[in-house]
Amino acid sequence: MANTVNKRKKIAYSFIIGDLFHYGHLRLLEKAKISSDYHICGVINDHVAKNWQSPVICSFEERKKVIEKIIHVDEIMIQNSMDPTENLIKIHKKYPHAKIILFQSHQKWGYMPGVDYIKQIGGEIVRPDFYPGLSREVIIKEFFKSVAGSSSRKFKTNSLSNLRIGDVKFFSKHFSSKANTLRNLKPLLKKSLIEKEFIFTVAQWEEKKEEIVKQIKSIYEDRKIVVRSSSMNEDKWEYSQAGYYESILNVNSKNSDEINRAVSKVISSYEMKNDFSKNNQVLIQKQTEDVILSGVIFTRQIETNTPYYLINYDDSSGKTYTVTAGIENKKIELLRDVQFEQINPIWKKLINAIREIESFLSGLVLDIEFAINQEKKIIIFQVRPLAANSKFFSIDDDIIKERVLINQKKYVGLLKNRNIILNELILSDMAFWNPAELIGDRPNYLDYSLFNHLIMKSSWNEALRPLGYTKVNSGLMVLLSNKPYVNVHNSFLGLLPAQLPRKLKIELINFYNKKLKERPELHDKVEFEIVHNCYEYQFDKKAEELLKNGFNKNEINILKKSLIHLTNNIYENFNKNITKKTISLLVP
Repeated sequence: MANTVNKRKKIAYSFIIGDLFHYGHLRLLEKAKISSDYHICGVINDHVAKNWQSPVICSFEERKKVIEKIIHVDEIMIQNSMDPTENLIKIHKKYPHAKIILFQSHQKWGYMPGVDYIKQIGGEIVRPDFYPGLSREVIIKEFFKSVAGSSSRKFKTNSLSNLRIGDVKFFSKHFSSKANTLRNLKPLLKKSLIEKEFIFTVAQWEEKKEEIVKQIKSIYEDRKIVVRSSSMNEDKWEYSQAGYYESILNVNSKNSDEINRAVSKVISSYEMKNDFSKNNQVLIQKQTEDVILSGVIFTRQIETNTPYYLINYDDSSGKTYTVTAGIENKKIELLRDVQFEQINPIWKKLINAIREIESFLSGLVLDIEFAINQEKKIIIFQVRPLAANSKFFSIDDDIIKERVLINQKKYVGLLKNRNIILNELILSDMAFWNPAELIGDRPNYLDYSLFNHLIMKSSWNEALRPLGYTKVNSGLMVLLSNKPYVNVHNSFLGLLPAQLPRKLKIELINFYNKKLKERPELHDKVEFEIVHNCYEYQFDKKAEELLKNGFNKNEINILKKSLIHLTNNIYENFNKNITKKTISLLVP
């Protein structure tokens, strides 16, 4: 057989899982056969298949038997990884004179395992047209729609909980190191950039240390550089190992000693973790400067795998490592199909850049480290497929988007409430009251309705009004998607002295909203750090903030007098109020 095939010019190699075999699979195999003299199909083994796309319906033997009967396949090989390189090496060794054509079964990805080896041996890479109509995701969605849509029977929330995006460690093991991933993505990116990189292995460093140092000095001239780890085991795909190995910032690229020390520290950090592979790499890059924002973005909400971009960021320190080091961690979540006119321009630019990267790695959930500089350029530091151990409810995306629309309409309805004196409404977990602490973050409706009726509907305000605070004609709590929120507008209004003029109340609530948006970390202490709700000796000093934000001295004086009157009233009538409240509790 070997001599026969060697005489042939072309061998095609395709590889598939082949579970739920359909027309899309058949088209791939047919094209591979048409393009070659001999077609070998790799069938992924059970262990890899189950970790890549669970659940797997058919066993390896069952899948193999089906594919063996396809007339477009001449030979079957078992493939023990999502990377076909091992099989490609075997084929090339057996048929050294044949041209090998690799058919990418995951052709939607911009880079694919096996590509480097095919290029090395002068082979060819074919990316057949993707056939989306019968993908597993489409089949699952259609099944769910047909059953859930035509039946009054409700699915339990976990009824499809075994559907997962797959365990990407089998892909990521060969997807390349951090350094190679960046190198492969760099020429493809138009909406973001990757700093100039220079990559070498531990083995190369040990053999040609002086030559490598000279190259670094020549490439980066007198610029600051960062010496980064790029171990082959840097990130386990079940969890992030950001910061697990050393990366050295602000290294002088003209100083040989500094370069030597930095590289040695990175390599030593591998050895300290019992990672002695000579194939581990060191990544040198230009140090990113003039950073205004840095962080990590996940392309799905990592805890629930729902369709949100989750951005953890630092917009104050000017550093690039604070989020991954756990020093700073502001957070924003954006629905994946968010309308750009609704969000800050800087997030619009970032999401555009991330979507471009996603287009090269379609179907994978990504963890991307980034920075934004003063020129508003997006710099990418790392792109990593996320572990998919969390459940992936692709069928729920449309439902979630529908719920978002329902909540948007409900929010607009709250804004139209005649008791809202502004055209802005902020909802908070715990501004003045903390429902989650008392009834839970996702309470059952009985708990919510009782708590709302007994306290949050009116009692919270009725207890304050005798003390001199403003009357509020609507409740303090709002329920959206079974999560209780505090109406911040009502919190602010209910904590202001009743005798303040309406116009001044509006101006103060506008100011409080602005301050809360600038400092969201104060949302659980608004009565202490934001609202003027009693007189204190530091009032005059704190009033300087009001002057800087457009309030005049007369308005500040009116506020001061109101607070003095309210505070005196509370002290002077304390015993009277306590007696009255005690009697109200005892007498029906």
